[in-house]
Amino acid sequence: MAIQTQSINYADAGATLYGYLAWDDNATASRPGVLVCHDGLGGGGKFERGRAEALAEMGYVGFALDVYGDKQRATNAEQAYQLMSPFTTDRAMLRQRLRAAITTLVELPTVDNTQLAAMGYCFGGLCALEIARANFSTDEWQVKGVASFHGSLSAGKGMAADKLNSKVLAMHGWDDPIVPQRELQAFTEEMTNANADWQLIAYGGAMHSFTNPLANAPEQGIQYNAAVEQRSWQALTHFLAELFAAQ
Repeated sequence: MAIQTQSINYADAGATLYGYLAWDDNATASRPGVLVCHDGLGGGGKFERGRAEALAEMGYVGFALDVYGDKQRATNAEQAYQLMSPFTTDRAMLRQRLRAAITTLVELPTVDNTQLAAMGYCFGGLCALEIARANFSTDEWQVKGVASFHGSLSAGKGMAADKLNSKVLAMHGWDDPIVPQRELQAFTEEMTNANADWQLIAYGGAMHSFTNPLANAPEQGIQYNAAVEQRSWQALTHFLAELFAAQ
């Protein structure tokens, strides 16, 4: 196995976006493509790049996308909020930005267009769910499933799913104050009303950002949890295997 990586620039609405691709160059056939959606800090981070590489080691093509564009990246929570807000407020704009990443991924010869998924962390979890809510598809491709790690679960006003074609896996820290119980309840109702194939895994004792080793602000409800990180990654592994099982 020889994992290769490549930076890929693409564009949307005048913004230059910087993606990061990882794949195993020993594989000769096209293989499933998995989008990795970044947290509120922005694209290009070591964490998301590492997840794309881990996906490549599993036999997929990992593509860490960029939502903000133009090399914008936050260094603190206040900056992250400023960068996220336009996209969390305008979900149509966010969906357009996410679609640009998907169309970039499916044009790559290493990717099987019939086998696509998306995953994301925090803000990226919201992005993955928006991909599902939008029911992105063409005659050539469709996103088969999405996974959210400690992501926001709320739908934008008037943007809740009526029907979902993608399977959904949401992984949530039960002690996460950033995603309140009312949001959790609204999400379960949305998924049920959309007749979705959905799963919600709630991890007891886990707070927000439970996968991030640098998260250490329990007074704000933000805390890394090594055991839950491992359990949630295993859940993702099983989810992707199910999505991409031979039909």
